[in-house]
Amino acid sequence: MTICIVDNDGSFIREAKEAIDSLTNDAKIISYESTDELAQALDDPKIADSIEIVFSDLEFASFINTPGNQLVPKDYHGRDEILQILRRKTPWIPVVLISNYVAGHSEVLSKTTSWGFDAVLPKSFITEQSTSPKEWNDLISQASLSRIASLTGRYVHELSNALNTEIKIEAGSAVESIFNTLGEKKINELISLFGFEAQSITVDEIVQGFSGINVVKLNCETRVKIASWLFKFGEKTSKINDEICAHRKLFANGFTRKMAVPAYWWKPIFHQGVAAIAYEFDEGSKTLLDYLNDHGWEETEAILDVLFEEFYSRGTPSSIIPRKVLCKKVASEEEVLDTRETNKSVVIKKCFQHGDMHLRNILVKNNEGLLIDFAHFDAEGYPLIDLAKLLIDSWVFTSIEIELPDLVDGSILRKPLLEKLIQHFVIDTPPTDGEVAFFKMTVNAYLSKYFTYDDVSDDKKNYIANEIGLSST
Repeated sequence: MTICIVDNDGSFIREAKEAIDSLTNDAKIISYESTDELAQALDDPKIADSIEIVFSDLEFASFINTPGNQLVPKDYHGRDEILQILRRKTPWIPVVLISNYVAGHSEVLSKTTSWGFDAVLPKSFITEQSTSPKEWNDLISQASLSRIASLTGRYVHELSNALNTEIKIEAGSAVESIFNTLGEKKINELISLFGFEAQSITVDEIVQGFSGINVVKLNCETRVKIASWLFKFGEKTSKINDEICAHRKLFANGFTRKMAVPAYWWKPIFHQGVAAIAYEFDEGSKTLLDYLNDHGWEETEAILDVLFEEFYSRGTPSSIIPRKVLCKKVASEEEVLDTRETNKSVVIKKCFQHGDMHLRNILVKNNEGLLIDFAHFDAEGYPLIDLAKLLIDSWVFTSIEIELPDLVDGSILRKPLLEKLIQHFVIDTPPTDGEVAFFKMTVNAYLSKYFTYDDVSDDKKNYIANEIGLSST
């Protein structure tokens, strides 16, 4: 685990590192001595995802004496700045207040407990030799449960009971490597904290997986029924948090279950460096990839028309510089963008953007579409980026009648095949020259990424290489 200490007292940080090393043999300790250092570090997702708990001092200036020679802090910097930064940037990380004055000034201690810290301790808890490994582990566990309780509106004792309730969790061979990598005990605790109310849970199917995040199917069995869930979890805690925030924005804007708001969107679990969210699993649904291959474009377009009408309906014109947007949204390499064209301002539609609009992130059941996976959602994004990825994905993985040259030069936007669909992604139909130009740039940026994907066939890669001038070797 990675422990973060925020304190301007370098000598205490050194003492704390030595003490923690004596209490646990699996801790990596990082430290920051100022607000600016901490804020800058948390902007790096790798650092934010790695931190499991933060210890912060309360005051960052000298103490003052009160009558009776009792020490009280001169400032509340730990509460007023450090805690606020952590809650804003990484709300899932437990924060423990540590301070020299805590043990000796009950009035200040009583005030700090309502400030939002997940635990309050004297610094001596860490530095004194009397602290045992069990006390240390109990502290980590209680701080973690306190943070989950704050995020979900549940009670610490409820979460503690969930951890202590014996549930038979069986992991099959398909997920064995995931359990081994993250730790079977940690994953079992993560599942238990959701409170699925099951006597036994079977995990034996990987639905989807990518770097740092896994999606598996849970079969939760009670005495009377079996309920299935899609369980999305992993060490990229910031991605899970982004998805939770996206669902809350959708919910606040009145969007319905069509947007695949999970039943437990309000109940995220961040526990010991691993995060999870649970979706109801519907056995009767299929991905748009399968539906498109089975039913063809005409039937598929009718479903997408209804789905996209709701999702992209609140757009406004926005003037943007394509290079800036594409480098941020598509994570494109600079060299694949034509400098002259991408630096010219264009006006395109701005509204909700799904952010990962491929054929497996749309489900179809009873001729209705359902969007899933909002980890890259942007409430103020650009829907033409979604359209570009959706059409490239369709060309790569299905037999739909889309020609790659029409995608590359943007002329697909003015083809009869997509006339009904295009209206949701542009300001007006037909699309403007600026919108076509931006779409063309987006397609080229995405194609350079698809060219590197292992699941894209060699034939498709050769087409891409020939069309946009990449090396196929």
